[in-house]
Amino acid sequence: MGSAAFRKVIGAIWIFHGLGHLLPFLPLFGIRLGPDHNMASWLLTGPLANVGTYLLGPLLWIITVFAFIGAGLAINGRFIMPARCVSLAVTASVLSLLGLLLFWNAFPMLVPNKTGVFLVDVLTLVLLVGLRWQPCPHQMVTPHQVHPA
Repeated sequence: MGSAAFRKVIGAIWIFHGLGHLLPFLPLFGIRLGPDHNMASWLLTGPLANVGTYLLGPLLWIITVFAFIGAGLAINGRFIMPARCVSLAVTASVLSLLGLLLFWNAFPMLVPNKTGVFLVDVLTLVLLVGLRWQPCPHQMVTPHQVHPA
């Protein structure tokens, strides 16, 4: 698979993964996909009462959603500078893992939800941080950036 095709696949994975982070919002609207599907945090709900559940959780998830979608668009040079895709993807992966740890029941099922979150986040971090993969070794040039010599 060529590098452009690989970037498109990774971008699509990040976009769909970001959209998958909307699942934690369903219990806020009374929609439960399983008996344990809720927004309660095993760590934050007690000490912070409902603030941890109804403020911090959704804030964490919405940032993660936008960061993954932004990374998916940026890796292919769509709407966001390609140079931002690594920082967006790493930030989204770290926040996603933090959210999974703090809000375990926000994703209704172990398979595919929780394992999918874990695998995509860890593989993203291994690829971008561990292996130092640069999805855009040269910044894509848009027509308005071209200067005549």
